[in-house]
Amino acid sequence: ESPYNFLVAASYSDQGRALLKWIKDNHEGGEPTVALLYNDTAFGRSPVEDMKAYSKEIGVEIVDEQVIDVKATEAQSQLLNMEKKNPDYGIIQQTWAATSTILRDSKTLGIDTKYMGLNWTTGEGLLDNVDAATAEGFMGILLNADPTEDVPGMAEVKEYVEEKGKTLEDIDQKFIQGWVTSKIMFEAVKLAAEQNPEGDITGAQIRAAMESLTNLDLGGLAPNVTFTSDNHAGTTQVRIGVVKDGKWEVMTDFISYED
Repeated sequence: ESPYNFLVAASYSDQGRALLKWIKDNHEGGEPTVALLYNDTAFGRSPVEDMKAYSKEIGVEIVDEQVIDVKATEAQSQLLNMEKKNPDYGIIQQTWAATSTILRDSKTLGIDTKYMGLNWTTGEGLLDNVDAATAEGFMGILLNADPTEDVPGMAEVKEYVEEKGKTLEDIDQKFIQGWVTSKIMFEAVKLAAEQNPEGDITGAQIRAAMESLTNLDLGGLAPNVTFTSDNHAGTTQVRIGVVKDGKWEVMTDFISYED
């Protein structure tokens, strides 16, 4: 339906499945229970039905859902309703700001649910919105490397930013996300040019080249991606991290719920 759309990172649904799989594999003390907290937008709702279906498949019970506005400055009523179901985990599909509201109000109310979130709840933006003590222990999806990580692909980024008179300390994880997206497109354009040396290359030729990228190595900045004419989802792999002492700490290698 959308032949020029390519996902260069795990979809929201695949991120949600990865968190559910982690819960299933790591929870101790009986069968785990989960609440879903999201906003009433296409973004917020996107992974919900897939996560509910997958949870049934693997035996993780979703006991509650709470809709919290993306611009919410308080969420105590929803959290009190959630607390009645006493979920072990709360999986959040929100922005940094709304996630901060949930974490602050949950701490105020003394709720001991373990929170984790999809990629737009994580990264440096969360720690810009909430104090370290409130964020402590929050887990989430890390799609891309942080500029402080010593991975092979960071050398190319370092060279580029230094040419611009900056250092790796001047950029953030979202810069790396943009870099990865651009690098994948660059590789497809380069391949299309090699395959079609006569005249200008076309969008259709770039799309065909993109569909032939196999296990493209992104140097640890993100998981390798593969596209085909039948599948424009480049990867289902993610890493899971946790906030510890005011910083994000990587907990896993790149993993997939399919592993």
